[in-house]
Amino acid sequence: MMKSLLLVFVDLDGTLVDPKINNTYDFILFLYLYKIRSPRLVKLMLFLITKYLYILAIVLSKLQVKVDTYTVLISIVFCCFSSKTLRTVSLYWIHLLFRERLIRTDIIKQVTRIKTSFPGKVEVFVLTCCVEYPACLLAEKFGFKCLSRELRKKGDLVFSLKDAHLCHITKAEKYVNIIKLFIKLYSQKPFTVYILDDASANNEKPLLTLFNKVIIV
Repeated sequence: MMKSLLLVFVDLDGTLVDPKINNTYDFILFLYLYKIRSPRLVKLMLFLITKYLYILAIVLSKLQVKVDTYTVLISIVFCCFSSKTLRTVSLYWIHLLFRERLIRTDIIKQVTRIKTSFPGKVEVFVLTCCVEYPACLLAEKFGFKCLSRELRKKGDLVFSLKDAHLCHITKAEKYVNIIKLFIKLYSQKPFTVYILDDASANNEKPLLTLFNKVIIV
């Protein structure tokens, strides 16, 4: 371990950020508050989208097709936003997280201690099922890299989730093969550490087996 690269993966919601914040769905509401600037319009829009998705889910279930309504919701609400707008709103969102003290500084300190103990040998990644906006910009704020859900874009315009699936997909299902492939890219197998909260650990047991060490906070 001392001679090889050390890869540290940090969960986002509930670990790096306070558990009461969801950096996808809370951000969506914040996004539309920023864009429309009318709570009534936001509530109406979300009500109509939710009703539409509910009807769609019922129809598909009758056809015995499982549907991940959350994926559909994310694809719909991000559709036709520009990357520039999403970046701008993300920066406001991140500023709000810091202002409201919703970033867990104890986790940042823990990662910093690890980096200090192995200078020049540590790479830190935020590992999350949150969408790249604002997840990747938040990771960048701390000098971390990011593995998140990506958006499908044409030029600067967003159309949907890049990895959209009709069926519900958990973080464990999404990242098990990605992490295996990711680790293989290194010529020498790195020592891997995953830092996450207790609630996430309970939901991601298949994912935890991929890491040499798991730290539950």
